[in-house]
Amino acid sequence: MHKKIITYVALGSFLLFSIFIYINQKFESDIGIVLPATGRFANISEDVLHGIDIATQDLSVQNIYTEDTSGEATKAVSALQNLLHTKKVKLVISGPGGSTSNLAMSSTINTEQVPLLAISSTPTLREKKDYIFMLHPSIESEVQAMIRYLKEKNIKKVAVLYDNSSDTQTLANTIFVKEFIKESGQTITMSEGYGKDVDYKTISTKVLSTNPEAVYIIAVDKIAGPLVKQLREQKYKGMLTGFSVADSAEFLKSAGIYSEGFTISALPFECERTEKTKQYCAEYTKRFNRIPTAFGAYAYDTLTFANNALKTCTVADMQKCLLTFDHSTIDYLTEGFSIDQNGDLPIDVPIYTKQVIGGVFKKI
Repeated sequence: MHKKIITYVALGSFLLFSIFIYINQKFESDIGIVLPATGRFANISEDVLHGIDIATQDLSVQNIYTEDTSGEATKAVSALQNLLHTKKVKLVISGPGGSTSNLAMSSTINTEQVPLLAISSTPTLREKKDYIFMLHPSIESEVQAMIRYLKEKNIKKVAVLYDNSSDTQTLANTIFVKEFIKESGQTITMSEGYGKDVDYKTISTKVLSTNPEAVYIIAVDKIAGPLVKQLREQKYKGMLTGFSVADSAEFLKSAGIYSEGFTISALPFECERTEKTKQYCAEYTKRFNRIPTAFGAYAYDTLTFANNALKTCTVADMQKCLLTFDHSTIDYLTEGFSIDQNGDLPIDVPIYTKQVIGGVFKKI
């Protein structure tokens, strides 16, 4: 009997010690990444992965696992489950171009209590005290910036085109239509959603029939480029505008000579902003032979934040640790990168306005 008591005490002590070690262990670099590596957002995801690649090299990060969602909700949930239960990751980063995926993953993330650092512009999951950290400017901020720009240019009549299969773009259209017509004399000549198969000529013909002074194209680069080209080829002379996803070589290539003058709301990243951004852009261009975009920069910053935080965070205080992390010593690529009280990028992060001048996007 005495020996059994000693055995139970020893076993209990071992279990308590094991629990203590687990609770107080530091997270390593077990980070999962979910993003739409295939489908219409593949070009954006490629930029994100390039940013992650450079950050991984700069920070000596290891054990990063990547899953493809194709931008679909069911695939996103399946990918997340694989990362959490098979790969046993301690933190997840989600790429842009996947608002629908982020919304689908939110329930699992909060149930499992594993932080999701989302490089996403959908505002639906912002401003909640949960395990989702929105580390990207909201689409609402971009829409408001475009409204201000159009009003400054005294534009009264606008046609809107958007992807109705995207939660973010659908919301952007709703916000724009509501806010733009608040002042007397301003109208929306049409608000047209499109799906996966875009009939560029039909859409452009319909736009021209409404005679707008400007067209607001809420579309990814590979859709925005052909739309701009088709509108100009059909002799549309008005203003053409869009949002940050069009800021890429893909847009410039597909729109060709018709890209000139295209104006967008843009994320706060420029290669010439700091010495670090200059170095990043030089390394990016050298390694991947393409123009870096803000999405890769946000991916770099998100991994930088995660890696630095994980060095000090324990299992027991992960969420609190991320929320209270001191960003003051980190030189980020994007302007204003930090975390507010809800774990989101602050809403006052600056939004740039860029225009294609001489075949390249320039801040104006």
